[in-house]
Amino acid sequence: MGTEIALTAWTSDDSRTEAAFAAVFGEFDRLDAMMSVWTDGRFDVTFDLASSRTQWRYTGTAFETVEAAIATRALGRGDVIKQGDVIIERRPRGEFSAEQPARAGAVIGLAARGSVRAGQALRNADLMKPEVVKKNEMVLLHYEVPGIVLTMRGQALESGTEGDLVNVLNIQSKRTIQGVITGTGRVTIPSSPTARVAASDTQMSER
Repeated sequence: MGTEIALTAWTSDDSRTEAAFAAVFGEFDRLDAMMSVWTDGRFDVTFDLASSRTQWRYTGTAFETVEAAIATRALGRGDVIKQGDVIIERRPRGEFSAEQPARAGAVIGLAARGSVRAGQALRNADLMKPEVVKKNEMVLLHYEVPGIVLTMRGQALESGTEGDLVNVLNIQSKRTIQGVITGTGRVTIPSSPTARVAASDTQMSER
């Protein structure tokens, strides 16, 4: 095995000690015969069965695997992943050299960021929070600063998930406003100078 082993014993029975040492080294030799030989992912293992004086030899290729969530059906952008949409499999780690797979237990409830084919292992880059605002749908615009609370209807010009910055068309003023998605069908206008101008325009148009 390439390792030097030294045994030391203090005894009054030399013959029994020598027999014990012989048994120990015999066991080392038996284990040595069972050790695997690895070369570039291939293995060669020999099992020496002392009881039947038979040797079994196995050769093959070994590779490290990781647990991954695998899509069971094709998914389109925005499709929310349900329990039956994925199965858990172990896949070769080499498939994920660029990015590790998404945590298998954390993909349910997330949405596909783009097209996903059936049988594809899901990575974090393939997933996003579900879109709670859809392009061209009507949303509630909310603007609030000390002393002013304003809500109005607008049309989303792009889709997005909670926390995304999106453009919304103010139906009354016909101006485009940027806001942050804060819930389903809800966009909050940040209290920036540009937003205050947009909100002021809206107030004037509603009078």
